[in-house]
Amino acid sequence: MKKNEKSKKEMFYYYLKIGLAIAFVIWVIISINGLQGTAQENSNLILRPDYETSFIPGGSERFSDAYADVENIDTEAKVEEGDYLWSTILIANRGKKDGQELNINIETAAAMDQILVSPTGYSNEVNIETEDNKMSTEITVEELEIDDTARIFIGFSKDKMNVNEQNWADSYEDYLKRISIESGNVEDIFYGLAY
Repeated sequence: MKKNEKSKKEMFYYYLKIGLAIAFVIWVIISINGLQGTAQENSNLILRPDYETSFIPGGSERFSDAYADVENIDTEAKVEEGDYLWSTILIANRGKKDGQELNINIETAAAMDQILVSPTGYSNEVNIETEDNKMSTEITVEELEIDDTARIFIGFSKDKMNVNEQNWADSYEDYLKRISIESGNVEDIFYGLAY
């Protein structure tokens, strides 16, 4: 009888060890899957575009190389740069991933008479839709690579503005309301003084 009781006790501990080993393996697998999910979520946060937006006075005279690469200008019609007060929006991708299908919305307090876009990259498609009052526009840029900067030149007609060229550098910020950039799951908003 004692031998039979001993073997039952041994069998119980044997199955208990197997059960604990199986539970440990299941716990390790669940932990690894949880870590992989967390790593994927973190990589989605880290590996994304991050847009840095600047709004500065001046246009073609400050960025002659970029102005030469403007995509949406009618090559037949010459834009007389001297007829406009220029401001430039710089949008730089400082993130860890290329920006795809950027939708840039610009709102101003005065009519934008010229909107010229100099995207980066070869054959980077640009589409511009401006409202009738010319105070809001939507620009779509196909791609903005890491560490590249797109430039948007905005020309305000001198005839319609109550500002002369000498005072433009002091008052250009008063005419920007808002710039919003959307690309995938990234949205960045830059508010101007006119907001």
